[in-house]
Amino acid sequence: MDMSISISENFDHFASLAKKDPDAFEAYRKKLIQKTIEDAPRERRTNLQRYQWRIDQETRKHDNSLGACIKLTQMMSQRMFSINKQLDTLTKITAIDISALNKFQKVAVKSLERA
Repeated sequence: MDMSISISENFDHFASLAKKDPDAFEAYRKKLIQKTIEDAPRERRTNLQRYQWRIDQETRKHDNSLGACIKLTQMMSQRMFSINKQLDTLTKITAIDISALNKFQKVAVKSLERA
């Protein structure tokens, strides 16, 4: 199968394949994931491989797709919460840095005005 096929544009095809031939669908899914990881920037590949391994392990723990879907949704939510928390921290640090820079500029301008 052509790996450049858009899943979103061919959803019905892939849904049908998953029902009619789950093994073929699974093989295609794995190839697509592997290609996506290989196409990522080199510095991101190891993290992507680790995260995919974790996804695969969680999926194997569940005997039905709904349980796996719920667990993966929880994992994504936790990751998004963590990223959001990091972004908030960076925003606060940047705000502090900008505030300090503004104070420094005011002091520098006053010093130059006095000179």
